[in-house]
Amino acid sequence: MHAEDIEIRSEEVQEILGTPPKWLTRWGTLLALVFFVVLGWIGYFVKYPDVVKAEVRVTSTDPIRVLRAPQGGIITQLRVSNEDTVEAGEVLVVLNANAKVEDVLTLENAVAAVGLPNEEKLLSFNPSKDLLLGSLKDNLYQFFKKQENLILEKSRKNEKLDVSQLRQRIRIAERTIESAKRSREKFEKEVLLARDEYTRLDNLFQTGLSTLDEVKKAKEKVYEKERGLEKANSEIKINEDMIDLYRKEMKGVQRSSSVNETSAYSDLNDEFIRLQKAIEAWKASNLVVSPITGIVVITDEELRDNTAITREQELMRVMPRVIKDNIGRISLNPYGSGKVLVGQKVIIKLNSYPFEEFGALTGEVAWKGKIPVENSIPIEVAFPDGLITNTGYQIEHGQEMLGTAEIITDKKRLIEWIFENFKRVTS
Repeated sequence: MHAEDIEIRSEEVQEILGTPPKWLTRWGTLLALVFFVVLGWIGYFVKYPDVVKAEVRVTSTDPIRVLRAPQGGIITQLRVSNEDTVEAGEVLVVLNANAKVEDVLTLENAVAAVGLPNEEKLLSFNPSKDLLLGSLKDNLYQFFKKQENLILEKSRKNEKLDVSQLRQRIRIAERTIESAKRSREKFEKEVLLARDEYTRLDNLFQTGLSTLDEVKKAKEKVYEKERGLEKANSEIKINEDMIDLYRKEMKGVQRSSSVNETSAYSDLNDEFIRLQKAIEAWKASNLVVSPITGIVVITDEELRDNTAITREQELMRVMPRVIKDNIGRISLNPYGSGKVLVGQKVIIKLNSYPFEEFGALTGEVAWKGKIPVENSIPIEVAFPDGLITNTGYQIEHGQEMLGTAEIITDKKRLIEWIFENFKRVTS
Protein backbone atom coordinates (compact mmCIF):
# COMPACT_ATOMS: atom_id res chain seq x y z
CA MET A 1 0.00 0.00 0.00
CA HIS A 2 1.33 3.31 -1.00
CA ALA A 3 2.09 6.00 1.48
CA GLU A 4 -0.43 8.33 -0.16
CA ASP A 5 -3.26 5.80 0.36
CA ILE A 6 -2.31 5.41 4.04
CA GLU A 7 -2.34 9.16 4.50
CA ILE A 8 -5.80 9.49 2.86
CA ARG A 9 -7.26 6.74 5.04
CA SER A 10 -5.71 8.27 8.16
CA GLU A 11 -7.39 11.56 7.46
CA GLU A 12 -10.74 9.76 6.98
CA VAL A 13 -10.32 7.95 10.31
CA GLN A 14 -9.50 11.18 12.09
CA GLU A 15 -12.55 12.84 10.55
CA ILE A 16 -14.77 9.97 11.74
CA LEU A 17 -13.28 9.96 15.21
CA GLY A 18 -13.42 13.78 15.57
CA THR A 19 -17.02 14.06 14.49
CA PRO A 20 -19.44 13.17 17.37
CA PRO A 21 -22.59 11.27 16.52
CA LYS A 22 -25.59 13.41 15.68
CA TRP A 23 -27.69 11.79 18.40
CA LEU A 24 -25.02 12.63 21.00
CA THR A 25 -24.91 16.25 19.91
CA ARG A 26 -28.67 16.55 19.93
CA TRP A 27 -29.29 14.82 23.30
CA GLY A 28 -26.18 16.20 24.99
CA THR A 29 -27.23 19.77 24.31
CA LEU A 30 -30.70 19.02 25.60
CA LEU A 31 -29.35 17.41 28.79
CA ALA A 32 -27.02 20.35 29.40
CA LEU A 33 -29.92 22.75 28.97
CA VAL A 34 -32.07 20.73 31.37
CA PHE A 35 -29.20 20.66 33.91
CA PHE A 36 -28.78 24.43 33.91
CA VAL A 37 -32.54 24.99 34.11
CA VAL A 38 -32.78 22.68 37.12
CA LEU A 39 -29.75 24.32 38.72
CA GLY A 40 -31.27 27.77 38.22
CA TRP A 41 -34.58 26.54 39.62
CA ILE A 42 -32.85 25.15 42.71
CA GLY A 43 -30.77 28.31 43.12
CA TYR A 44 -33.91 30.45 42.95
CA PHE A 45 -36.16 28.51 45.28
CA VAL A 46 -33.59 27.18 47.77
CA LYS A 47 -32.69 29.85 50.34
CA TYR A 48 -29.42 30.07 52.24
CA PRO A 49 -29.28 31.81 55.64
CA ASP A 50 -27.35 35.09 55.81
CA VAL A 51 -25.64 35.26 59.21
CA VAL A 52 -23.68 37.72 61.36
CA LYS A 53 -21.11 35.98 63.54
CA ALA A 54 -19.89 37.22 66.93
CA GLU A 55 -18.56 36.06 70.28
CA VAL A 56 -21.21 35.50 72.97
CA ARG A 57 -21.34 35.17 76.76
CA VAL A 58 -24.24 33.19 78.18
CA THR A 59 -24.75 34.44 81.74
CA SER A 60 -27.36 34.36 84.46
CA THR A 61 -30.01 37.08 84.38
CA ASP A 62 -29.15 37.50 88.07
CA PRO A 63 -25.35 37.72 87.84
CA ILE A 64 -22.70 37.31 90.51
CA ARG A 65 -22.51 40.44 92.66
CA VAL A 66 -19.05 41.73 93.51
CA LEU A 67 -18.95 43.45 96.91
CA ARG A 68 -16.29 46.11 97.49
CA ALA A 69 -15.22 48.16 100.49
CA PRO A 70 -17.15 51.49 100.63
CA GLN A 71 -14.17 53.09 102.35
CA GLY A 72 -10.68 52.27 103.53
CA GLY A 73 -9.96 51.31 107.12
CA ILE A 74 -10.31 48.33 109.44
CA ILE A 75 -12.82 45.50 109.39
CA THR A 76 -14.58 45.72 112.74
CA GLN A 77 -16.58 42.55 112.20
CA LEU A 78 -16.62 39.89 109.49
CA ARG A 79 -20.04 38.33 109.97
CA VAL A 80 -19.87 35.48 107.41
CA SER A 81 -17.61 32.60 106.45
CA ASN A 82 -16.72 31.36 102.99
CA GLU A 83 -19.61 29.59 101.20
CA ASP A 84 -22.19 30.70 103.78
CA THR A 85 -25.75 31.14 102.53
CA VAL A 86 -26.98 34.70 103.07
CA GLU A 87 -30.25 36.54 102.60
CA ALA A 88 -30.83 39.73 100.64
CA GLY A 89 -30.16 42.73 102.93
CA GLU A 90 -28.04 40.75 105.38
CA VAL A 91 -25.03 42.58 106.82
CA LEU A 92 -21.83 40.77 105.87
CA VAL A 93 -19.03 43.14 106.92
CA VAL A 94 -18.81 46.02 109.40
CA LEU A 95 -16.11 48.67 108.85
CA ASN A 96 -14.62 51.30 111.16
CA ALA A 97 -17.62 51.16 113.47
CA ASN A 98 -17.76 51.68 117.23
CA ALA A 99 -21.51 51.17 117.13
CA LYS A 100 -23.37 47.89 117.46
CA VAL A 101 -24.97 47.05 114.13
CA GLU A 102 -28.10 45.57 115.71
CA ASP A 103 -28.64 48.81 117.65
CA VAL A 104 -28.28 50.94 114.53
CA LEU A 105 -30.80 48.72 112.76
CA THR A 106 -33.11 48.99 115.78
CA LEU A 107 -32.96 52.78 115.50
CA GLU A 108 -33.55 52.56 111.75
CA ASN A 109 -36.64 50.40 112.29
CA ALA A 110 -37.95 52.85 114.89
CA VAL A 111 -37.46 55.74 112.46
CA ALA A 112 -39.15 53.79 109.65
CA ALA A 113 -42.12 53.02 111.93
CA VAL A 114 -42.85 56.74 112.20
CA GLY A 115 -43.79 56.78 108.53
CA LEU A 116 -44.96 60.21 107.39
CA PRO A 117 -43.97 62.41 110.36
CA ASN A 118 -46.35 64.74 112.14
CA GLU A 119 -46.24 66.54 115.47
CA GLU A 120 -47.86 63.74 117.45
CA LYS A 121 -45.58 61.04 116.02
CA LEU A 122 -42.41 63.09 116.52
CA LEU A 123 -43.27 63.92 120.13
CA SER A 124 -43.93 60.25 120.91
CA PHE A 125 -40.75 59.06 119.15
CA ASN A 126 -38.63 57.78 122.02
CA PRO A 127 -36.08 55.06 121.14
CA SER A 128 -34.16 53.41 123.94
CA LYS A 129 -31.42 55.56 125.47
CA ASP A 130 -29.01 52.62 125.83
CA LEU A 131 -28.47 51.94 122.10
CA LEU A 132 -24.80 51.75 121.11
CA LEU A 133 -24.87 54.07 118.10
CA GLY A 134 -21.34 55.41 117.83
CA SER A 135 -21.30 58.65 115.85
CA LEU A 136 -25.08 58.49 115.36
CA LYS A 137 -25.76 59.24 119.01
CA ASP A 138 -25.00 62.93 118.41
CA ASN A 139 -27.76 63.06 115.80
CA LEU A 140 -30.13 61.40 118.25
CA TYR A 141 -29.15 63.86 121.01
CA GLN A 142 -29.93 66.76 118.70
CA PHE A 143 -33.33 65.26 117.97
CA PHE A 144 -34.12 64.88 121.69
CA LYS A 145 -33.07 68.49 122.25
CA LYS A 146 -35.41 69.77 119.54
CA GLN A 147 -38.13 67.46 120.85
CA GLU A 148 -37.83 68.94 124.35
CA ASN A 149 -37.84 72.44 122.89
CA LEU A 150 -41.20 71.78 121.23
CA ILE A 151 -42.58 70.28 124.47
CA LEU A 152 -41.48 73.41 126.31
CA GLU A 153 -43.10 75.71 123.77
CA LYS A 154 -46.38 73.81 124.04
CA SER A 155 -46.15 73.99 127.87
CA ARG A 156 -45.66 77.76 127.72
CA LYS A 157 -48.81 78.09 125.70
CA ASN A 158 -50.98 75.64 127.63
CA GLU A 159 -49.71 75.93 131.20
CA LYS A 160 -48.36 79.49 131.22
CA LEU A 161 -45.17 78.44 132.95
CA ASP A 162 -43.77 80.79 135.57
CA VAL A 163 -40.26 81.03 136.99
CA SER A 164 -41.02 78.73 139.96
CA GLN A 165 -42.27 75.97 137.69
CA LEU A 166 -39.17 76.25 135.51
CA ARG A 167 -36.93 76.11 138.59
CA GLN A 168 -38.77 73.00 139.72
CA ARG A 169 -38.09 71.37 136.36
CA ILE A 170 -34.43 72.34 136.59
CA ARG A 171 -34.15 70.74 140.05
CA ILE A 172 -35.72 67.51 138.74
CA ALA A 173 -33.28 67.48 135.83
CA GLU A 174 -30.32 68.13 138.14
CA ARG A 175 -31.31 65.23 140.38
CA THR A 176 -31.61 63.00 137.31
CA ILE A 177 -28.12 64.09 136.22
CA GLU A 178 -26.62 63.33 139.65
CA SER A 179 -28.17 59.86 139.63
CA ALA A 180 -26.97 59.26 136.07
CA LYS A 181 -23.42 60.33 137.00
CA ARG A 182 -23.31 57.78 139.82
CA SER A 183 -24.52 55.12 137.38
CA ARG A 184 -21.89 56.23 134.87
CA GLU A 185 -19.07 55.78 137.41
CA LYS A 186 -20.36 52.32 138.24
CA PHE A 187 -20.69 51.24 134.60
CA GLU A 188 -17.32 52.68 133.60
CA LYS A 189 -15.63 50.31 136.06
CA GLU A 190 -17.81 47.38 134.97
CA VAL A 191 -17.10 48.03 131.28
CA LEU A 192 -13.34 47.90 131.91
CA LEU A 193 -13.67 44.63 133.83
CA ALA A 194 -15.93 43.12 131.14
CA ARG A 195 -13.52 44.11 128.37
CA ASP A 196 -10.56 42.63 130.24
CA GLU A 197 -12.49 39.36 130.71
CA TYR A 198 -13.42 39.27 127.02
CA THR A 199 -9.80 39.86 125.98
CA ARG A 200 -8.60 37.11 128.34
CA LEU A 201 -11.11 34.55 127.04
CA ASP A 202 -10.46 35.51 123.43
CA ASN A 203 -6.72 34.97 123.90
CA LEU A 204 -7.41 31.62 125.53
CA PHE A 205 -9.67 30.69 122.64
CA GLN A 206 -6.87 31.38 120.16
CA THR A 207 -4.73 28.81 122.01
CA GLY A 208 -7.57 26.30 122.39
CA LEU A 209 -8.04 26.86 126.13
CA SER A 210 -11.47 28.46 125.88
CA THR A 211 -14.63 27.83 123.88
CA LEU A 212 -16.32 30.01 121.30
CA ASP A 213 -19.46 30.01 123.41
CA GLU A 214 -17.55 31.49 126.36
CA VAL A 215 -16.09 34.19 124.14
CA LYS A 216 -19.53 35.11 122.77
CA LYS A 217 -20.99 35.34 126.28
CA ALA A 218 -18.11 37.58 127.36
CA LYS A 219 -18.70 39.82 124.33
CA GLU A 220 -22.40 40.11 125.17
CA LYS A 221 -21.42 41.01 128.73
CA VAL A 222 -19.33 43.87 127.34
CA TYR A 223 -22.29 45.06 125.29
CA GLU A 224 -24.56 44.87 128.34
CA LYS A 225 -22.24 47.07 130.42
CA GLU A 226 -21.64 49.46 127.51
CA ARG A 227 -25.39 49.87 127.11
CA GLY A 228 -25.71 50.77 130.80
CA LEU A 229 -22.93 53.32 130.37
CA GLU A 230 -24.54 54.69 127.21
CA LYS A 231 -27.88 55.09 128.95
CA ALA A 232 -26.24 57.03 131.79
CA ASN A 233 -24.43 59.30 129.34
CA SER A 234 -27.66 59.87 127.41
CA GLU A 235 -29.53 60.83 130.59
CA ILE A 236 -26.81 63.31 131.48
CA LYS A 237 -26.64 64.85 128.01
CA ILE A 238 -30.40 65.11 127.50
CA ASN A 239 -31.05 66.63 130.94
CA GLU A 240 -28.20 69.11 130.54
CA ASP A 241 -29.81 70.28 127.31
CA MET A 242 -33.17 70.54 129.07
CA ILE A 243 -31.68 72.68 131.85
CA ASP A 244 -30.17 74.95 129.22
CA LEU A 245 -33.60 75.38 127.62
CA TYR A 246 -35.29 76.09 130.96
CA ARG A 247 -32.73 78.71 131.92
CA LYS A 248 -33.19 80.47 128.60
CA GLU A 249 -36.93 80.41 129.23
CA MET A 250 -36.43 81.97 132.65
CA LYS A 251 -34.83 85.03 131.09
CA GLY A 252 -38.35 86.16 130.26
CA VAL A 253 -37.78 87.05 126.63
CA GLN A 254 -41.12 88.18 125.19
CA ARG A 255 -42.06 86.00 122.24
CA SER A 256 -45.15 84.97 120.35
CA SER A 257 -46.05 81.46 121.52
CA SER A 258 -47.74 80.45 118.25
CA VAL A 259 -44.78 81.56 116.14
CA ASN A 260 -42.26 79.83 118.41
CA GLU A 261 -44.30 76.64 118.57
CA THR A 262 -44.47 76.50 114.79
CA SER A 263 -40.75 77.17 114.53
CA ALA A 264 -39.98 74.50 117.15
CA TYR A 265 -42.00 71.90 115.26
CA SER A 266 -40.27 72.82 111.99
CA ASP A 267 -36.87 72.43 113.69
CA LEU A 268 -37.89 69.06 115.13
CA ASN A 269 -39.12 67.82 111.74
CA ASP A 270 -35.87 68.95 110.08
CA GLU A 271 -33.84 67.18 112.76
CA PHE A 272 -35.80 63.98 112.20
CA ILE A 273 -34.98 64.12 108.48
CA ARG A 274 -31.31 64.69 109.32
CA LEU A 275 -31.42 61.64 111.58
CA GLN A 276 -32.84 59.54 108.73
CA LYS A 277 -30.11 60.71 106.36
CA ALA A 278 -27.41 60.15 108.98
CA ILE A 279 -28.50 56.53 109.42
CA GLU A 280 -28.42 55.93 105.67
CA ALA A 281 -25.00 57.57 105.36
CA TRP A 282 -23.66 55.50 108.27
CA LYS A 283 -24.87 52.27 106.70
CA ALA A 284 -23.43 53.18 103.29
CA SER A 285 -20.02 53.96 104.80
CA ASN A 286 -19.73 51.24 107.42
CA LEU A 287 -21.66 48.21 106.17
CA VAL A 288 -21.28 45.76 103.32
CA VAL A 289 -24.72 44.28 102.67
CA SER A 290 -25.71 41.36 100.45
CA PRO A 291 -27.88 42.64 97.58
CA ILE A 292 -29.34 39.20 96.87
CA THR A 293 -30.01 35.84 98.46
CA GLY A 294 -27.14 33.55 97.60
CA ILE A 295 -23.84 31.98 98.55
CA VAL A 296 -20.85 34.04 99.70
CA VAL A 297 -17.43 33.46 98.17
CA ILE A 298 -14.70 35.37 100.04
CA THR A 299 -12.11 36.33 97.43
CA ASP A 300 -9.39 37.33 99.92
CA GLU A 301 -8.33 34.42 102.12
CA GLU A 302 -6.69 36.83 104.59
CA LEU A 303 -9.95 38.64 105.28
CA ARG A 304 -10.90 38.60 108.98
CA ASP A 305 -11.64 40.91 111.91
CA ASN A 306 -9.16 43.80 112.30
CA THR A 307 -7.89 43.40 108.72
CA ALA A 308 -6.86 46.67 107.05
CA ILE A 309 -8.52 47.27 103.69
CA THR A 310 -8.54 49.98 101.01
CA ARG A 311 -11.42 51.80 99.38
CA GLU A 312 -13.06 49.83 96.51
CA GLN A 313 -11.09 46.69 97.44
CA GLU A 314 -12.94 43.54 96.41
CA LEU A 315 -13.98 41.69 99.56
CA MET A 316 -16.29 38.92 98.40
CA ARG A 317 -18.81 37.81 95.82
CA VAL A 318 -22.37 36.60 96.20
CA MET A 319 -23.62 33.96 93.76
CA PRO A 320 -27.38 33.52 93.34
CA ARG A 321 -28.51 30.38 95.15
CA VAL A 322 -30.98 29.53 92.40
CA ILE A 323 -30.36 30.47 88.76
CA LYS A 324 -33.77 30.86 87.21
CA ASP A 325 -32.84 32.04 83.75
CA ASN A 326 -29.92 32.76 81.42
CA ILE A 327 -29.32 35.35 78.76
CA GLY A 328 -26.76 35.70 75.97
CA ARG A 329 -24.75 38.92 75.75
CA ILE A 330 -23.06 39.93 72.49
CA SER A 331 -20.80 42.90 71.75
CA LEU A 332 -21.33 43.36 68.03
CA ASN A 333 -19.05 45.20 65.64
CA PRO A 334 -20.96 48.29 64.42
CA TYR A 335 -20.03 47.45 60.80
CA GLY A 336 -22.91 45.45 59.41
CA SER A 337 -24.86 45.59 62.68
CA GLY A 338 -27.76 47.35 60.98
CA LYS A 339 -28.96 44.01 59.64
CA VAL A 340 -29.49 42.69 63.15
CA LEU A 341 -33.06 43.18 64.42
CA VAL A 342 -35.02 42.17 67.51
CA GLY A 343 -36.71 38.80 67.04
CA GLN A 344 -34.11 37.31 64.71
CA LYS A 345 -33.00 33.73 65.30
CA VAL A 346 -29.60 33.09 66.90
CA ILE A 347 -27.61 29.85 66.83
CA ILE A 348 -25.11 29.55 69.71
CA LYS A 349 -22.28 27.04 69.98
CA LEU A 350 -20.74 26.90 73.44
CA ASN A 351 -17.00 26.34 73.89
CA SER A 352 -17.54 24.15 76.96
CA TYR A 353 -20.08 21.97 75.12
CA PRO A 354 -18.57 21.00 71.71
CA PHE A 355 -21.10 21.41 68.94
CA GLU A 356 -20.30 18.04 67.33
CA GLU A 357 -21.24 16.21 70.54
CA PHE A 358 -23.85 18.35 72.28
CA GLY A 359 -25.37 20.41 69.46
CA ALA A 360 -26.20 24.13 69.48
CA LEU A 361 -28.58 26.37 71.42
CA THR A 362 -31.33 28.29 69.69
CA GLY A 363 -32.28 31.77 70.86
CA GLU A 364 -33.57 35.04 69.53
CA VAL A 365 -32.47 38.67 69.69
CA ALA A 366 -34.37 40.12 72.65
CA TRP A 367 -32.78 43.57 72.75
CA LYS A 368 -30.40 45.66 70.68
CA GLY A 369 -28.66 48.78 71.96
CA LYS A 370 -28.91 51.91 69.85
CA ILE A 371 -25.75 53.54 71.19
CA PRO A 372 -22.30 51.88 70.85
CA VAL A 373 -20.59 50.94 74.11
CA GLU A 374 -16.80 50.76 73.80
CA ASN A 375 -17.11 50.69 69.98
CA SER A 376 -19.55 47.77 70.09
CA ILE A 377 -23.32 47.43 69.82
CA PRO A 378 -24.71 45.53 72.83
CA ILE A 379 -27.08 42.67 72.00
CA GLU A 380 -29.08 40.48 74.38
CA VAL A 381 -30.25 37.02 73.37
CA ALA A 382 -33.15 35.25 75.08
CA PHE A 383 -33.78 31.50 75.17
CA PRO A 384 -37.56 30.95 74.97
CA ASP A 385 -37.13 27.16 75.08
CA GLY A 386 -34.43 27.20 77.76
CA LEU A 387 -30.90 25.88 77.46
CA ILE A 388 -31.80 22.84 75.36
CA THR A 389 -29.68 22.12 72.28
CA ASN A 390 -31.00 20.98 68.92
CA THR A 391 -29.94 17.45 69.88
CA GLY A 392 -32.12 17.55 73.00
CA TYR A 393 -29.28 17.98 75.50
CA GLN A 394 -30.09 20.09 78.58
CA ILE A 395 -27.27 22.54 79.33
CA GLU A 396 -26.82 23.20 83.05
CA HIS A 397 -27.47 26.75 84.19
CA GLY A 398 -24.17 28.53 84.78
CA GLN A 399 -22.87 31.96 85.70
CA GLU A 400 -20.88 32.44 82.50
CA MET A 401 -20.33 30.32 79.39
CA LEU A 402 -18.46 31.52 76.31
CA GLY A 403 -19.15 30.59 72.71
CA THR A 404 -19.88 31.82 69.19
CA ALA A 405 -23.19 33.17 67.94
CA GLU A 406 -24.62 33.21 64.44
CA ILE A 407 -27.43 35.74 64.08
CA ILE A 408 -29.62 34.82 61.10
CA THR A 409 -30.45 38.22 59.63
CA ASP A 410 -32.03 37.03 56.36
CA LYS A 411 -32.48 34.05 54.03
CA LYS A 412 -30.99 34.71 50.60
CA ARG A 413 -31.64 32.65 47.48
CA LEU A 414 -28.78 30.27 46.80
CA ILE A 415 -28.20 31.82 43.39
CA GLU A 416 -27.83 35.29 45.00
CA TRP A 417 -25.33 33.91 47.49
CA ILE A 418 -23.32 32.25 44.65
CA PHE A 419 -23.18 35.44 42.59
CA GLU A 420 -22.25 37.59 45.63
CA ASN A 421 -19.37 35.29 46.51
CA PHE A 422 -18.31 35.11 42.82
CA LYS A 423 -18.18 38.91 42.65
CA ARG A 424 -16.27 39.05 45.96
CA VAL A 425 -13.67 36.59 44.63
CA THR A 426 -13.24 38.27 41.23
CA SER A 427 -13.16 41.83 42.56
